[in-house]
Amino acid sequence: MTDQVAGYAGAAWEREYDGRARATAYGMDTPSPRLKGNTGVFELGLSILPDADSPLTLNLGVQGYTDKRQGVSGSFEANWAF
Repeated sequence: MTDQVAGYAGAAWEREYDGRARATAYGMDTPSPRLKGNTGVFELGLSILPDADSPLTLNLGVQGYTDKRQGVSGSFEANWAF
């Protein structure tokens, strides 16, 4: 994009063959979620360097999930290199 702003995109596919969580509370079983199946994950984001000499880098991203897990999430990250 520019010398200080770079974009990125990503895609992934997840396959859970037999994921099962088990837990107890006070000696009793709790409901167990199952995630068996496929999930597509897509991501778009920006990596921003505020100044060419700055040790600070900012990353902003958004992820989308489809099929077994559905939804949208976002991320913000600040890195300081020294």
